[in-house]
Amino acid sequence: MRWSPALLVVLAVASVSARARADEVSDFEEAVNAYDRDEHALCVLRFTDFLARKDVREARLVKRSRMYLAACLLAQDKATEAAKAMESLVLDDPNFRPDPAAFSRRVLDQFARVRARMTAEIERIERERLAKEEAERKRKEEERRREALRLATLERLAREEYLVKRNSRVFATVPFGVGQLQNGQRSLGLVFMGAEAAFATASVVTYFAKESIEANYVSGTSDRAATIEQRDRLVLLNRLAFGAFVATAVGGVVHAHLTFVPEVREVRPRPLPELSVVPEAALLPGGVALGARGSF
Repeated sequence: MRWSPALLVVLAVASVSARARADEVSDFEEAVNAYDRDEHALCVLRFTDFLARKDVREARLVKRSRMYLAACLLAQDKATEAAKAMESLVLDDPNFRPDPAAFSRRVLDQFARVRARMTAEIERIERERLAKEEAERKRKEEERRREALRLATLERLAREEYLVKRNSRVFATVPFGVGQLQNGQRSLGLVFMGAEAAFATASVVTYFAKESIEANYVSGTSDRAATIEQRDRLVLLNRLAFGAFVATAVGGVVHAHLTFVPEVREVRPRPLPELSVVPEAALLPGGVALGARGSF
């Protein structure tokens, strides 16, 4: 079986942490043994040194150490210093209760008096704790809301593909509604296209009809007066249709340039890419950090 370097680092750090905790417990028990043997001076020295350490991680040991320190000081008739130690303990944990089996009645009564004297302070601390917890709860809820919104936004962006199409002034100059269609004005473009096509068709049809009538007139197969009247009518219709075509085409081109859109953005759906997760471990001064790194 092969062991990876990362796993070896994790095991080494875990072993160091376990040894450090064992040392904490051992030092605490040695100080407690001094208290049980009524070696109060040694008890005060050991618990003072224990509380001065920066590497003690268990809050439970710290609280119990303060209580034992106060008991040792009280046994030396240092009531003022013992009361200060108890006050520090109550401020740290207003709900702390000493073990009746571990301490004498004198110590328990002194702790009860100190705690009763600090009732107002305990209530203030409790209100601040509740307010802090409520503020922390709201902060976490806001963070979760923002994170959910951020993830939803990222997922939406990941599911969408943005395409940018750059428009041309040249196409805006083309009649038959091409400029409007390029600008994304589909309905208006179709109107211009249909109108110009109708006027152009009418112009072409009337022109060829006029040419046909003139050919019949030259060949002598039609009445002169009726032919001239029909020709004049078709010429008028042809000119009107052609003029309407030109006016509509020019109007459409002018409108296309006035409402010109330099670029058009298009959003297309695309499948969500798969998430790849890789576990990671990092060695820190106080232990080890485990995590995961994801990528799309």
